[in-house]
Amino acid sequence: MIVDCLMFAGESDMLECRLTELESRVDRFVIVEATETHQGTPRLLTFDVDRFGRWPIVYVPTTVSGVDAWAREAAQRDALIEGLDGVPDSALVVVSDVD
Repeated sequence: MIVDCLMFAGESDMLECRLTELESRVDRFVIVEATETHQGTPRLLTFDVDRFGRWPIVYVPTTVSGVDAWAREAAQRDALIEGLDGVPDSALVVVSDVD
């Protein structure tokens, strides 16, 4: 099993390219989107469930906190674990950015 995990911040066209390229190789995509930027600025969630409904995606909206941008980024990446329920220990889990 291959699971592709990534943070999303509105890059819908790039995400669609990634999903299309990897759909024959990846068994599950885990996408986390935060309600604030890494700098701490509030942002609206923009992931379009209807647009990406044909792919096996576990979508994880999250609220992050931290004292600085690095801590907020780490918290967002840590939230990816919520999409790994049922994934066997033998799975290959890839963590990256959309691009």
